[in-house]
Amino acid sequence: ISPDGQWLAYASDRADGHHLNLWIQRLTPRGSPVQLTSGEQEARQPSFSSDGSRIVFSCATDTGSAICVMPSTGGTPVRLTERGSMPRFSPDGKWISFQVGQDLTSPITGYAMGQCYVIPSAGGGPRRIAPDAGQITNAVWSPDSEHLLVYKFSAKVELRDWYLVSAM
Repeated sequence: ISPDGQWLAYASDRADGHHLNLWIQRLTPRGSPVQLTSGEQEARQPSFSSDGSRIVFSCATDTGSAICVMPSTGGTPVRLTERGSMPRFSPDGKWISFQVGQDLTSPITGYAMGQCYVIPSAGGGPRRIAPDAGQITNAVWSPDSEHLLVYKFSAKVELRDWYLVSAM
């Protein structure tokens, strides 16, 4: 849902019944769906920037998935990384967190174990966060954009827990 609560961004195969593409739809008053991406290269896991002007998402590539960003009103997607999933803008809009690892469930909702990275939202090199943490997932930004709450996965159930790590 967009920060102003007016729009919903989602992935759907409604255009051809085979490929996930991004759509937006006004929530109030209820509007018609607007397709943002098209084609056989799937797009999923959309997330609005804090000002609502951009959408970051996981875009399919020949070798897996990458992180792409585009204007929330449509336009040409720009690839920011060569791999990744579960992207989210930081509250200040300056960073994007994403996951690199093995997807374990739905291509729409995502759930992966691996490493968490941040990249400047304007583009640049990705930086791994909490490199000593092992397998982490489900990064959630703190309101000040300084930290991420991550879930640390371990084969031993008693070692699984949530951790607050620096995003910088």
